[in-house]
Amino acid sequence: MIHYTILPDELVWQGYNQMEKKAYKEVHVAHMTMIVEQISETEAQIVRLISPNPHDYMNPKYFPGTKIAVEPIFD
Repeated sequence: MIHYTILPDELVWQGYNQMEKKAYKEVHVAHMTMIVEQISETEAQIVRLISPNPHDYMNPKYFPGTKIAVEPIFD
């Protein structure tokens, strides 16, 4: 990655390692795909919504930052 800036390295890369450690999961709901961050065993927070339907992006239930209930799947 190339990053041109006048900022010192410690400011640019501050918090970068913590971002890498977050465990994101892909969840499929109907025709949508959500990238979520697991908060607890039964709760996750939406990080990103991917949908072919533009109306899904206007639904407050699917806004990034919204917490959703998830059920554990046992294989």
